[in-house]
Parts: sequence; structure tokens; C-alpha cells
Amino acid sequence: MPAPAAVPPAPRQAGLVAYVVAPGETLSGIAARFGVSVETVRQANGLGPSGGLRAGQALQVPTANGPVHTVAPGETLSGIAASYRADQKSVAAANGLPPSLTVRSGQRLVIPGGTQPATLASRAMVPTPTATPTRPAPRPTPKPR
Repeated sequence: MPAPAAVPPAPRQAGLVAYVVAPGETLSGIAARFGVSVETVRQANGLGPSGGLRAGQALQVPTANGPVHTVAPGETLSGIAASYRADQKSVAAANGLPPSLTVRSGQRLVIPGGTQPATLASRAMVPTPTATPTRPAPRPTPKPR
């Protein structure tokens, strides 16, 4: 009997690759298939610590290890790279950016080798304030007669 054919690795493209989870696949298996860490895939898709997947679920899999940044209005590639302490040319190459290095608002960029900026990391660690119950105002004390 011939040996079963190996599943070929997913094609490498710039930035993020759209991927649909097949039955029985795991986060670690998908990460290994693309040559990135489980944490990279988890963060790119907003998955919790358990990283539970279901068949048919759509993922965006980064093609390099590092955080994924969504470009805000007015941001530049050089500013984004600097805020993640990453090399601008590496970010451009990983995302297949044109020679002009122009980014557009809403674009998602993989930041290879980048570290989360302090402002984003501290914002993520600050607990969300919860509403405190309000108490009725105290009633005035009646004046003696």
C-alpha cells in the first residue's frame, strides 16, 4: 500500500493569510503549518487563552511572528515600526507593501519581531472600571422645634 500523501504547507504570502479551520485541527497545528508561534496566531485573531477552535472558523494567520497592528488614520509605516521597536524594511517586506511604503487606515500589518508598545500593553492591563452602585442621598435631619 502506498503511504498517504503529506499535506503540503500553506502557501506563503505577505502579511496575513485567510485560513478556514478543518475538523480536528488545533491552534498549535495551524501555527506549525505556517511556521509561526501559537501566541502569534492567538493574538492576531483575538483568541482567549484556551484558543478553542471549531471547524469552519475563519482565521487570519500571520506569515511572521510578531504582533498585528491595525493602521489608524494619520499613521505612517515609519511611526508604526518605531512604536513596536521593529525594522521598517522588515515590516514592509512581511506585508508586501509597495515601494512608496504607504499604509492606509484600517489595514492590518504583521510586525515581525516587534514588541507591543508600552501604551498598548499598559492599556490592555488596566482593568475596565465597573459601575459602582449609587446610594440615595441622605435625608435631611429634621430641625428641633
